[in-house]
Amino acid sequence: MLNQDHCLQAKSIVCVLSRGHSKAILDDLYQRDHILATEYVSIRNQHSLLSEKDWQEMDMLRVIVAPQYADEVFEHLYHLSAVDSTEGAYMYQHNVPWVTHFELPKLPEEGVHLKDLEHPEKWPEGFDEARIEALKKLASD
Repeated sequence: MLNQDHCLQAKSIVCVLSRGHSKAILDDLYQRDHILATEYVSIRNQHSLLSEKDWQEMDMLRVIVAPQYADEVFEHLYHLSAVDSTEGAYMYQHNVPWVTHFELPKLPEEGVHLKDLEHPEKWPEGFDEARIEALKKLASD
């Protein structure tokens, strides 16, 4: 039985778009706090004809978002991905019954040297001992 103590309800927004555009969209989404997870993969999209020459190389971008932000993120993705002007592009959204909350620490752009984790005065701003221990464990795995 699923232990739902640490689970959240969410929405999944999927966008099939032109190959190569997902990275820029993910960079934009990284700045938004209410995105729970993202992923993209390269796919082949096919029109109604069943011949290989009609396949289009595309990206499939999936964003998991808190339900209260789903409409806002959907609209934002719609504009960023140019779904309305790209042949073969489409989007859809559906409920995700449960997701677990997992958050990687936000690190400075330049990164953090492992040696600096041993010296509290060199810790990134806002990091406490628990977060530093989690970073050390992550680095050792």
